[in-house]
Amino acid sequence: MKAKAQQLAKLLAVALDEPLIGILLFKEGSAELAPLIYVPSLNSMVWERGCGSGTATIGAYLAWKNKQIIKEEIKQPGGTIQVLARYTETQKEVKIKGTVEIVAQGKAYIEL
Repeated sequence: MKAKAQQLAKLLAVALDEPLIGILLFKEGSAELAPLIYVPSLNSMVWERGCGSGTATIGAYLAWKNKQIIKEEIKQPGGTIQVLARYTETQKEVKIKGTVEIVAQGKAYIEL
């Protein structure tokens, strides 16, 4: 599935002419998320270890789809991010919570 997602990201980049493509592979039964980011201009494709915005998106989708409050732990390669989402006629809300660690630090030199 990951290989297909990578191919899809490249196809979408060509078809949509977008500067960034994101694909979320989500297994609803086990609440596992694998987030992929592709930057066509750099030909950079990265499977992220964690994605807060992707987790929020999954929560919002599940709350909308199920018409109920969603409180879920979304498992990702780098750990778990919790999401709370509600989608009703009068209230729309998404919150995420998790732990962040610095795993590397230093200087990056980028030439354009």
